[in-house]
Amino acid sequence: MPEYAEVLIDLVSDALDRPFDYRIPEHLREKAVPGAAVRVPFGRRVYRGYLLRLRLRPAVEEVREIIAVEGEEPLLQKEQLALLQWMAHRFYCRKIEALHALLPASFREGRPLAARPPRFLVPTGAAAAADLSRAPAQRKVMEIIHKRGPMARRDLLRLGVRSETLRALLQKGLLREAEARAVADFGPAAPLPPPTAPLALNEEQKRVFGEICAALAERRAAKMLLHGVTASGKTEVYLQGIACCLEQGRGALVLLPEISLTPQMIELFEGRFPGRVAVLHSRLTPAEKAEQWRRIRCGAAPVVLGARSAVFAPLEKIGLIVIDEEHEHSYKQEDAPRYHARDVAWWRARYHGALLLLGSATPSLESYYAAQSGRGRLLEMSTRATPRELPPVTVVDMREELRQGHRHIFSRPLLAAMEEVLERGEQALLFLNRRGFAGFVLCRECGCVLRCPHCAVSLTLHLDRERMICHYCSYEEPLPRSCPDCKGVQIRHFSAGTQRVESEVKKLFPQASLVRMDSDTTARRGAHQHLYRRFREGKADILIGTQMIAKGFDFPRVTLVGVVAADTALNLPDFRAAERTFQLLTQVSGRAGRGHGAGKVIIQTYHPRHYSIQAAARHDYHAFYAAELERRRALLYPPFTDLVRFLLSGYDEAAVWEAAAHLRELLEECRGEAELLGPAQAPLYRLKKAYRVHAMLKGERLASAAPRLRKAAREFRLHRPPWPVRLAVDFNPQVVL
Repeated sequence: MPEYAEVLIDLVSDALDRPFDYRIPEHLREKAVPGAAVRVPFGRRVYRGYLLRLRLRPAVEEVREIIAVEGEEPLLQKEQLALLQWMAHRFYCRKIEALHALLPASFREGRPLAARPPRFLVPTGAAAAADLSRAPAQRKVMEIIHKRGPMARRDLLRLGVRSETLRALLQKGLLREAEARAVADFGPAAPLPPPTAPLALNEEQKRVFGEICAALAERRAAKMLLHGVTASGKTEVYLQGIACCLEQGRGALVLLPEISLTPQMIELFEGRFPGRVAVLHSRLTPAEKAEQWRRIRCGAAPVVLGARSAVFAPLEKIGLIVIDEEHEHSYKQEDAPRYHARDVAWWRARYHGALLLLGSATPSLESYYAAQSGRGRLLEMSTRATPRELPPVTVVDMREELRQGHRHIFSRPLLAAMEEVLERGEQALLFLNRRGFAGFVLCRECGCVLRCPHCAVSLTLHLDRERMICHYCSYEEPLPRSCPDCKGVQIRHFSAGTQRVESEVKKLFPQASLVRMDSDTTARRGAHQHLYRRFREGKADILIGTQMIAKGFDFPRVTLVGVVAADTALNLPDFRAAERTFQLLTQVSGRAGRGHGAGKVIIQTYHPRHYSIQAAARHDYHAFYAAELERRRALLYPPFTDLVRFLLSGYDEAAVWEAAAHLRELLEECRGEAELLGPAQAPLYRLKKAYRVHAMLKGERLASAAPRLRKAAREFRLHRPPWPVRLAVDFNPQVVL
């Protein structure tokens, strides 16, 4: 039996980015297995570590002993141990950073895996017919649970419910105790939706569903790209594909790009697979996330629904992985480990012999090019599953509006369309990819723009608080009454945000009820769910929001979509700017006309002839793909090459540039056939008081160069002069600001 173990110390450090050998004491050898959390001496202190593998003999002469093994079973499974090694190699991160991504924080902090899950009080079938007219306290409890859904005993006691009242309801058989709710919510507990039956599929859906079932039957790793226009019924195909997967005794993992989509998808998935769905996303409390993780691990929840980090859900028998809206850059983690969920999902699909299904109305160029090149199968659905066709799109040239003396943020066609929709009692959606009241505040006397003192960006006006706020570092200051430079009083607001749009709509249509969804209004726990349901139930006439409302939502009564400013993403200094613009416009246009009423879309822009806007107006993905692919081919950008970005940041500007010169020397020695760009100022040169300089390697198949590039980065970090400079390495970045 092996007497030694390789242990990864739970400290984030380049010097400790390797396992250390320890002796396993006799009394711990049964519990000391790969994946176990252990306590080990390191230096003069005791640290937590993770046992990676067993050894017959150590690699060094002197070894110390493991002090303790935590828990009754290992935290990490065999697959997770292999995955963290691959992630560290592929995404240029430390092994412990990869490991942290695999486990809920509560388990990394020592909470036992096998802790007893919380229990909830759930109404029984007899509750509906019970007469509690003579027991008002008991009736009140049942009303609370009916309104808020299953609740823990302790939560009811906090609301003033007496223990004897709960005991009486349990004795009468009107309540029963059950383990944690099948669906973890991120707001107040809500009733679980009633079970639903599969919908009838049209011919295109049947063809795609048949392809998916055939791939699942083979039980071999496969990748498919489902390109379906908005409202073509992709979600129903996902649901029936998952049902097929469950019949084979395997689990399914579904990733969503936005937390805002989760309430709608919870209703769909829990209705179709009652009691078998787990939800993972960042708005869960640590206890809720740990409980969902346990349910997945023990097999109680074979269907997992969640945002980016749910790709690490500990499903043991995966048959199907679905990435909905696969083009979304939110699937890329911007902090270490800088993984892309699509890459991790494909690794897991290969490990389990599963099907990876990528779905989108506007696939990323990389995914569509790979499918056309034979690295995956392309499935297409070109017609809507709803009674209505894709809505007609009108592009309004805002330059012409100005020339004709109309200076309002809403063009005349959009104003007229909003009036018509409200008169008919229908709903409208107004999209603007910028929160706040104004994008920037400028002095008309001297031209001064109020900027963040810590970042190279302008401050955004938030009128409800009368504050100027930086959306990067959260710096804020009062709205000035005069210019800080020339003391002039000609302070004006430019470039509208969602608050400004809301304010103008209230002035124009005071009778209309509004909902605004952006990162300000949805910051509170449960806000996504509340706002979604309010609009879905018809309690508001107009929904105003940022990109979180542009995709996935299905609002049957929305007949008008107005894009207030289509140029926001187009003017970013990023080679993906045109692609993002096309995707956003196409996705938000698809929210109109999904019910029985005819839809209409109005796009306001200062660049009406741009190919991305023209293609979006025609709902023509293939035309945009052809134009953008030629542009990428000419510039040798993805999908024709890989990119590796090296971002240096520090508070001493001279030190950052000196470090950048040293890094360039290291990269020159190992770049091979790749082209080295920079070092140069990052588009956001100063952020949170730190100066930012980046360099980029561009070449084919740079994944194979990972060992050389990791060596260069490691040498920079370990042997650099004492510069107070940080280095971040990002493989195929989605954002280069």
